[in-house]
Amino acid sequence: MVLSLTAAQVADRAGVGRDTLRKLENGDPTVGLGITLAVLKVLGQAGRMVAAIDPLSTDLGRARAAVLHRQRAPAWTDGATSPDERTLPGALS
Repeated sequence: MVLSLTAAQVADRAGVGRDTLRKLENGDPTVGLGITLAVLKVLGQAGRMVAAIDPLSTDLGRARAAVLHRQRAPAWTDGATSPDERTLPGALS
């Protein structure tokens, strides 16, 4: 997609100064993510960035997500020492 925008127009539409845009173009790590996203939105590329960092778009990301969704067993609050003695938190005795 060719927008034919000048750097000044991009900076203005993104709500940043030309110096900040220049820092972003040069890879300055002090430029915030919000500014980066604003510039990408002006350029029509925000969706591509979101898709590129989506962890579920790769096999490895999906495998890691499956691990993250595992849950621990509920905490037992009654000091039980065997499964027969356990009660769930908030359960009536």
